Amino acid sequence: MNTRKLVIPALATAIAILSYLVLKDPVETTSTPPANPNTTQPTHSPSSAPNVGSQPNSTSSTTPKSKPQNEPAPKPNEPQPPAPWELKIDQVLQSNVEHSTMALTLLKEIPAMPADGQTATAQHIANLISDNDFEKLFPYLQNTQLAPGFLEILTADSLNRPDKVKLPTLLLAAKTPNHPMSDTAKGFLSVLVGEDHGTNWNLWDQSIKKIIAESAAQDAPNNQ
Repeated sequence: MNTRKLVIPALATAIAILSYLVLKDPVETTSTPPANPNTTQPTHSPSSAPNVGSQPNSTSSTTPKSKPQNEPAPKPNEPQPPAPWELKIDQVLQSNVEHSTMALTLLKEIPAMPADGQTATAQHIANLISDNDFEKLFPYLQNTQLAPGFLEILTADSLNRPDKVKLPTLLLAAKTPNHPMSDTAKGFLSVLVGEDHGTNWNLWDQSIKKIIAESAAQDAPNNQ
């Protein structure tokens, strides 16, 4: 028997069986499972740089203050020469006349004086003028073109004088329009007279004359 003829069919049969087995159970290949999307991957935080705060710039240039130049020392204030009205007051006060005469002399200079001169002179007049001459101030006291200080000082000075001087002076100020002491004078009159006549100046005048007459009657025995 020819063995070669027997081997060839056997090999063919073996190859066919192996091919069948391979096709029936193919070799499974493994694959890497996908990563879990819910799994948080660790992140790598870079090393933090040192926190360097803003430091003042030591090299920043500051404009140096210029040194003041050598300036001459200021001269002390030289006294100013006195104003003409001040010279007039000194001249009158140094005169050898009676005090009330001095006051009336200063009074004549009032219209030519500035406001500050009028106010300063009013104080001298108040200190010098007598009760008997006080009525001579009235034309000036109702002149509202003069300095308010002048009118206020002399009107207020009447409060230190007898009723025959005080009450007429207050009435004059109260009834003079735009007088700086108008309302104040009217208030004093209401207290001194004991009643308020408003703007009825005739009634005020009658009440004042009555009080002055009563005062004169009371002073008469003392003068004897």
